[in-house]
Amino acid sequence: MFTVKIKSVNLNEAALVQNCAFDAFEDDSNKYGSYPPNIESMDWICAEIDKGNFYKVLYGGAFAGGLCVELDADKILDIKYVFLGQQFQDKKIGSQVMGLIEKQFGEAVAFKLLTPSGSLRNHHFYEKQGYIKTRVFNPIADDDDFSVFEYVKRVGAK
Repeated sequence: MFTVKIKSVNLNEAALVQNCAFDAFEDDSNKYGSYPPNIESMDWICAEIDKGNFYKVLYGGAFAGGLCVELDADKILDIKYVFLGQQFQDKKIGSQVMGLIEKQFGEAVAFKLLTPSGSLRNHHFYEKQGYIKTRVFNPIADDDDFSVFEYVKRVGAK
């Protein structure tokens, strides 16, 4: 079994991050008609890398995916994106990545993320990781058919 690691991304890896995100979110794009917000913007990805918010997922040294996170003033970690390329999915890497995020950001009192309400596999995965669905909302004012779930995992002060 290969080792899973998360490491900071540098700007010369931005295209690699974006291409992996396109691969990882291809099914969502086909289902919902677009990729998640900002994934198509290289400027946004580079800005998040500059802020130190993007990490790469390495599986046995190979680039397997990425995550974009931001710790707020209340010590709540917003997991904006966490993704694995299709060839790395269904290998239990995601569970290890979620554990590494919690370890890397041990000062966080809670972790939160959003996922489409129609992504049942994601719901099961996050709930298995200890996340609780806290709200449902429609992020697109003129699209009543699309909603997202917010999940939160509270871990207390460390």
